[in-house]
Amino acid sequence: MQGYAKVVKTSLRDNKLYYVVYKIGCYLVFRTVGPLVALLVLNIFLIRALHATRRRHQKMSSATASSRRSRHRENVTLILVVVVSVFIVCELPDVGLRIAAVTGL
Repeated sequence: MQGYAKVVKTSLRDNKLYYVVYKIGCYLVFRTVGPLVALLVLNIFLIRALHATRRRHQKMSSATASSRRSRHRENVTLILVVVVSVFIVCELPDVGLRIAAVTGL
């Protein structure tokens, strides 16, 4: 039968160091822990910017059109922070299970 690929296990797959470094380490860094840490850091920056903007608006509270637009932007930013936070919380159990599986807990 032509057109079918045959999967052959190489000696590299049996190498324990390769398996630990590439399959487990890189997976955790690039697909699990790394993106979650990046999201967490960026979310912290968003929260700080939101607090700074709110403090600034409290000092110069006025009901102008630009103030309404600014409030709308703050609400959109707050929604973004909440969505990202929920995503992080939902992904943490998976990260914990993967780390526990790697460490053998």
